[in-house]
Amino acid sequence: MDFDNYENKKTLFRSQTPKLNQWLVKCSGGLIKEKDANYVLIGFIILAISISIILLFDNNKKQKLFTPAAEAPIEDVISK
Repeated sequence: MDFDNYENKKTLFRSQTPKLNQWLVKCSGGLIKEKDANYVLIGFIILAISISIILLFDNNKKQKLFTPAAEAPIEDVISK
């Protein structure tokens, strides 16, 4: 049995499309073509990073804008 020939035939039938792109095309029901799958994934990554950055900086602003109530004792406001 010629094992080298078997390996060559095995690589001929392997798809060059990444698995994530194949999954995206399959789940979209053919709405997204294989060529456009990379662009959709890049757009999703940019959107996810943008939302993460916005939430990160928005959280910092809310913490800095806190002011204690006027009735608070001075000892609670200013720590020694």
